[in-house]
Amino acid sequence: PDGVAVARAIRGSGARLWLMVLGSDTFHLKSSARRQKIFEACEQAEGIVCVAQVLADRLAAAGVPLAKLHVVPNGVDTSLFRVRSKEETPLSLMGTEPHYPGPLSQGEREYGNSRRILFIGNLVPVKGPDVMLRAFSLLCETTQGSGNKVISPELLIIGSGPMRRQLERKAHQLGIAERVHFLGNRSHTEVARWMNMADVLCLTSRSEGMPNVVVEALASGLPVVATAVGACPELLAGEPAARLCPSGDVRAIADGLMSVLDSKINRQAMATGHAHHYSWHWQAESLLNMIGQD
Repeated sequence: PDGVAVARAIRGSGARLWLMVLGSDTFHLKSSARRQKIFEACEQAEGIVCVAQVLADRLAAAGVPLAKLHVVPNGVDTSLFRVRSKEETPLSLMGTEPHYPGPLSQGEREYGNSRRILFIGNLVPVKGPDVMLRAFSLLCETTQGSGNKVISPELLIIGSGPMRRQLERKAHQLGIAERVHFLGNRSHTEVARWMNMADVLCLTSRSEGMPNVVVEALASGLPVVATAVGACPELLAGEPAARLCPSGDVRAIADGLMSVLDSKINRQAMATGHAHHYSWHWQAESLLNMIGQD
């Protein structure tokens, strides 16, 4: 929408125009009125940068010329999202550091040998936090039934939204409330450290564009279990520490989590393999080369 506005504002000025397409932008194509305005802006633009191939494909299918479409994934701050040792950010200290708003609860401190599953996202239907809870409940049943004492799962939920109370009630109904920790909204600095302390990121979205949280996890060497929506298949293609599951398939998500948690993963090697491709420096360099700037 802002790209359309800028295109109108500079029309006839001789200024060069490039547009960037993010995850939800292509949904505006469903409106015929907005679709026409988007096409007008695309026609005026020299090029259109899409943060994922799936978005470029949507635009091409809608009729935007292929020659104008370019894919440059979002970058992340790889000085923040990286592998840290457990000793570098011990849980017992997290409540006392200046950028942490108050101490953690007793439940957040005492994980013992538990394996930590991390969910990050707004607590709204499209992000599938209800699916996450049901998959986690199945995982707990599986680990208990198998007598597997190595995998004692805990679910950490970072984010807020209108579904929180409903999810808290559901956790009690499923008998997993003691293992589910609602951490609320957290800063990027905190999210990066929670990624270091988690064993797997789980994304259960029903729809996505290009989820930055997956890129942040890859740069942090954090294994990922995700639904095969939006750019997730292309982000996780060829990554042995990742599992893709059909959207809404609770059993497949639980099985994917079990598979990852039961695997030995070299997190440093994983992070090294992804960090360069998703760094801010690489993204900036790619964009500048594309638009012909020195």
